[in-house]
Amino acid sequence: MATTTLKSHTLRAMEFILKTDVYFVLAKSSTWPDEENPTPETPETELDTPITYKKVQQVYLVIPDDEGTIEYGDTFWSVVPEENALAELARWVFIRSSFEYDEHPLVTFRQVGVVSGLVPKETVPPGQMALDPDEVEDPGVLEIIDNRAVMTRKEDQREVISFIVEF
Repeated sequence: MATTTLKSHTLRAMEFILKTDVYFVLAKSSTWPDEENPTPETPETELDTPITYKKVQQVYLVIPDDEGTIEYGDTFWSVVPEENALAELARWVFIRSSFEYDEHPLVTFRQVGVVSGLVPKETVPPGQMALDPDEVEDPGVLEIIDNRAVMTRKEDQREVISFIVEF
């Protein structure tokens, strides 16, 4: 079988950061069989009942770097300008959004996903960042899914969700 090059992966990352239809989605209000241990994700895992969507607000090409300014997990990352992406093999993308208490329902959720290709209904005003499921014409393609222990949105808090995606 042929091998995909690191530059090819970097090109996929560069294409991803140009997308304007990428959203986080909170899903699954129903319980896990064992609430302390969410069901592990597989490449076949789907979202269970989307609750709310939020357009990705920050997106950067990044590389692991001990001197980096972005901390994700136990790794530090540095932002790479697009013009340096191929030279630095920046095949990772950092994405982040905040779910404000007053723009999303105060619910319990157990899944966080990232979708691309989402199409809002024609009735949604241009520039609206937060969407309810009934405001979505086409949810697009599920790119990432993270099954989590139960999380409850509260009226006085903001959830900041971020992922680093490797291409």
